[in-house]
Amino acid sequence: MILIEYSYVTCPHCKEEIRSYYTHDYKQCKCGKTFIDGGPDYIRTTPDADPRVKRKDHGNFIWTRANGERIKVKDLSNKHIINVLSGGYYSRAIEAEAKKRNLMKKIKTNDSYYEYITSLIAEYDNAKSKATRTSKGEKKSKKTPKRK
Repeated sequence: MILIEYSYVTCPHCKEEIRSYYTHDYKQCKCGKTFIDGGPDYIRTTPDADPRVKRKDHGNFIWTRANGERIKVKDLSNKHIINVLSGGYYSRAIEAEAKKRNLMKKIKTNDSYYEYITSLIAEYDNAKSKATRTSKGEKKSKKTPKRK
C-alpha cells in the first residue's frame, strides 16, 4: 500500500513548485499559468505540467510504547513488531514496516477472536437468508381460524 503525503508540480513557465496537501487544496503558481488540486486523493493540473507525488515514509512515524517511551517505527525490533500485530493492535505504519521486513508470515492471529468474528458472520448470514426466503413469497406456517 502506498501512502501519499502530497502532490506537487513545477510550473514550466515561472519554475515555481506548488504543492497540494489535501483534497480540494487548489493552488496556483505566481504567473497563474499552472495549478494543482487534489492532494493525496487525486491530481488535477494543467496539461503542460508534469505532476508528481511525495510518498509517506513509514519509518518516521512514532510509536509510543506501554511505558511511555516514544520510538520511530523503523527503530522497532522485529520481535516488537510481531508482538504488536499479533496482540490485536492495528497500525498502518507498523504493518507496512512488517511487510518491508517480510515478517507477516510470523504474525499469529488471536484464534478466539477469529472464532468470535466468524460466528458473528455466520449468524448474520443465517438471518439474512431467512429474511430473503420470507420476502420471496414463502409463507410462514400460521393457522388461520375458520369462520363459522
